[in-house]
Amino acid sequence: MGQVSAYLRSVESGFAHYCPGCEEMHYIQTKAPRANGAQWSFNGDVDKPTFSPSMRITGTYDITDDEHARIMRGEPFTPKPYCCHYVLTAGVINYCGDCTHALVGQSVVLPPLPRKFSDEGNP
Repeated sequence: MGQVSAYLRSVESGFAHYCPGCEEMHYIQTKAPRANGAQWSFNGDVDKPTFSPSMRITGTYDITDDEHARIMRGEPFTPKPYCCHYVLTAGVINYCGDCTHALVGQSVVLPPLPRKFSDEGNP
């Protein structure tokens, strides 16, 4: 498994691409269904990929040092939720309105893999 184009990596369960909204890699399961039955289709174009249906990644942001200190003092704390929801069509990431990052509602051309995620950066 490794880099299959400037934009995608092949991973055990499917493919991975860099998300400029989250500034991290996102993994799309295309090769076998997840335990809950979810599986995405792929158009086979590694340079202008289309995956369907949409991807929705949720969780909570990492706590800051200040938040950690407040928690250690016993102060109330509520984790801040995040959501990255998008449709990747013909090499364009279309971010949905429920995203919690700065690219909410925007369309962005899928960027090349940053060096640290490319085979060039990982000999």
